[in-house]
Amino acid sequence: MVLAGIVIPLALLGGAGAVLAATRARPPAPPPKAEPNPNCTLVVPADPLSAKGLATPYQLVATDRRKGACHESVADQAAFVEAAILDPATGAVSVYHPLVTDGERRPAADPVTPKLPAGAVVGIWFGYNGDTLTLRGANRSTLTGAKCVNGLGRSLFGQYAYCNAVAWFQAANAAITAKKLVVPATGTGKDGLPCPTVRDFSVVDQDMSDNVVSSYLIVGDGRTAPNTADNRKPPPRTPGRRPRWFRRTTRWRWSTTRSASPRPTCTGPASTSPRSTRATTPARSTAGAW
Repeated sequence: MVLAGIVIPLALLGGAGAVLAATRARPPAPPPKAEPNPNCTLVVPADPLSAKGLATPYQLVATDRRKGACHESVADQAAFVEAAILDPATGAVSVYHPLVTDGERRPAADPVTPKLPAGAVVGIWFGYNGDTLTLRGANRSTLTGAKCVNGLGRSLFGQYAYCNAVAWFQAANAAITAKKLVVPATGTGKDGLPCPTVRDFSVVDQDMSDNVVSSYLIVGDGRTAPNTADNRKPPPRTPGRRPRWFRRTTRWRWSTTRSASPRPTCTGPASTSPRSTRATTPARSTAGAW
């Protein structure tokens, strides 16, 4: 009887404990992660078509700060800038990738100032991973002086913009006519089909003209740096500290959204030069992107 008297209270306590556990309030679920602000502004440096302007970082800021900040390290907010430099005397085309930083934050590594040929014609194109990218000049005359186009009046393009593109394509077409700039053949794939260009759906998405091929390096604290061979080298080790490595961010659409159709391996002239497919566009367009 004594044992039963002991066992019964234990059973009751066990039952009460189970009831308490069942009725105890669960901790509240964590709030849903806020979506990144999809609308950012890119501050264009003064005189962007000059060598100094090309080497001056573009500043990424929020168009409306009440909707959240903008960061180049956030994939859905990243903006990219690409410049093409045409030498009208020789028809040579070179490409430079201006850097984008968070606001006025200093880059992890400073860009190298390019050397422009005499009379160089510079065109600049922009790509964006968010919804609407707005250009804002460092001063009142920046955008008009560089002939930057962000849309039609208050109706913005969205992910795309350009500066001095019309003049650049006019100079490129003139160089083609003068036989100074030769557009290479696109080449033929092993499947017998023409190699895709940057306007091919197997390379980009349905918006073919809003892509550039710029990429940047990002360190652990979010600062950016030009994606160059020197900057890609591992940083020197400091005793007692773990080195931080760069990681890339890129505007290539097919790196995140691949086409269902395989891209052929090309054997023609285009396969030997990653820039050759870009040169197919100037003869067809007057203001578009690559």
